[in-house]
Amino acid sequence: MLHCPQPPRLGDTLRRLRENRRISRESLAFASGVSASYLSHLERGHRDNPGRAVLIALLKSLDRVDTLTDAERRHCLDLAGVGIDSVPTVVELRETITGDIRRTLALCEPRIACYFDIRLNVLACNEAFTKAFKGIAEEGNFLRWYLSNAVAKQIVADWNGMLTHIVGWLRGAAGSLRSDGDFAELLSGLATFTEFRDAWAAADPVYSDGPTRVHLHEASTGAKYAVDIQGFRMDHTRFPGWIWYLQTTPPQGLPA
Repeated sequence: MLHCPQPPRLGDTLRRLRENRRISRESLAFASGVSASYLSHLERGHRDNPGRAVLIALLKSLDRVDTLTDAERRHCLDLAGVGIDSVPTVVELRETITGDIRRTLALCEPRIACYFDIRLNVLACNEAFTKAFKGIAEEGNFLRWYLSNAVAKQIVADWNGMLTHIVGWLRGAAGSLRSDGDFAELLSGLATFTEFRDAWAAADPVYSDGPTRVHLHEASTGAKYAVDIQGFRMDHTRFPGWIWYLQTTPPQGLPA
């Protein structure tokens, strides 16, 4: 009889990680501060998924015996339905953009391309991006640049409409990660801008279901052109959901 593969389960995964480290169920339970009977039920799938604190304690105990890979850690968190256990800093996220990834940005020229986090901090970008959005490299956060740099209103033809779209995207993004404290800090900084407060109060959540047509003015000449902007969520091992990739393409029928 053929053995039918089964979907991954947290209990099976924890048991495999424990057995690979050749430690007993009792030893892991004691080191993690849970009962051996609870861990036994968990490994057998007879218990609901543990809360974040219990799972993190188990993973830390396993990690002390033999270091867990980022993929192993994320897999357990995903199976438990608790997601990542910390909010990454901008520095941590920028460190994930390796040299190979940066080279792909250069290959996109002359199209605009960048990596940004879900708080709209620019993590890495190509020359076309910095040329199109003059001053963005110095600011580091797209939305703060958009609100504070007067050149943004010269570059973006429909400044108010684009602000509504960006703020709506941010509202949707904030809900997807449930990172209230971190987003509260960002919103507090943006609250100094009247335009942002008004847009936030009125905005509906926006999700990237397809490309967005944007009309821009070339920063040095003022020449008008259009691009289709598309964002893609990166399925990063350590920080799933936090990093996005943005690229533009000319609208159909227009030259690259």
